[in-house]
Amino acid sequence: SSGINDEVLDLTHCCSTVPSTEEQAIIEMQVSIFAYWKVSFKRVVDLIPMIIRCDLEAFINEGIEKETNDLLVNYKKLENFMAQSVEVVEQRERLLESKRRLEEAMKIFSKLVM
Repeated sequence: SSGINDEVLDLTHCCSTVPSTEEQAIIEMQVSIFAYWKVSFKRVVDLIPMIIRCDLEAFINEGIEKETNDLLVNYKKLENFMAQSVEVVEQRERLLESKRRLEEAMKIFSKLVM
């Protein structure tokens, strides 16, 4: 049940004799309006959760989009901050090359000593 009074409309009190054409038209209109109202009310009840869900999804999506954009901006800032200077990169390459040559020299020396 939709919570609406589901009782059949009792319209016998308004016309004790056979209703006239005008009275029949009024009764039919009342029945039609009541049936339409019941269907409309059920539709509104169905729409409320859908509207809430839609609004909640929009709110969440907006938050996710903002956080994603903030992360991208902060990541680029962090990446720029963490980037090494050209001098440091060149010095590292020179030191790694020196280390490699020293290791080769150590192998050669150890073969000569044994």
